[in-house]
Amino acid sequence: MSETEMRAGKAKEVVFSQGVSFAQKMLHLTELGYDVTEADENRNYLANGRLCIVNDRIFEILEEKEYDYEDVADATKNPDGTISYILKYYNGGTHRDEMLEMAIAKMERSDEISEETKRNLKEKS
Repeated sequence: MSETEMRAGKAKEVVFSQGVSFAQKMLHLTELGYDVTEADENRNYLANGRLCIVNDRIFEILEEKEYDYEDVADATKNPDGTISYILKYYNGGTHRDEMLEMAIAKMERSDEISEETKRNLKEKS
């Protein structure tokens, strides 16, 4: 059954020399360790979803998160001190400030758990 999907991620284009054929690209990707045995020009996903064809260009999916169909509230700290967030919600039941509050609280709980795990590992060694 089809359903709505929501994903956020990071991708990097796999760069090839000018004029390289699709078959040559597939050979090169195989040499790099990707399984592209079922690939053809009409497939969107290659290498079990780790590669994606977009307008004859190939992108490597570096990271990806799939979100639940319901509300989404996710935030991450950036090196410059800012916070990036992604929110998805029905605006008849809540608003941005509430969702951002949830996202930041979730991020901070995750940071606390990470710090606690680091302390525990340090104590064991």
